[in-house]
Amino acid sequence: MKRIAKLSVLATTLLIILIPVFTLLIWFNWNELFGNKRPLEALHSLYELELKGKEISAMKNINNDTEFLVEGDNLIPFFTLLKERGYSIVKGEALLVQKGNSSYSVTINKFQTDYSVINVGEEVALDIIGK
Repeated sequence: MKRIAKLSVLATTLLIILIPVFTLLIWFNWNELFGNKRPLEALHSLYELELKGKEISAMKNINNDTEFLVEGDNLIPFFTLLKERGYSIVKGEALLVQKGNSSYSVTINKFQTDYSVINVGEEVALDIIGK
């Protein structure tokens, strides 16, 4: 009985010490972990990619801009989605998409190590999502 009491006191003490330490580590390394992404939005997008099996997922960053998350460097599902919505891809010094007389720049950044974040601007993003 004494052994169980000692182990429970030790476990409680470790929890009281470790929870604030991990909280502080996350707090001070927020930008390195999430960048300008909203953590819950990023986790939801990762859930859609990994567990639901979707090829592309939309999420919002801290500036409330819609971005698209794809696995690895596989941009084909995103470009297919653009073509379905009537956009054409223009390659030049920068990657551009064009619809009618309007052209929009596309930026692609890495998220963590296994994902790419695609930002096409809010007007195109809302058109792609269908809002």
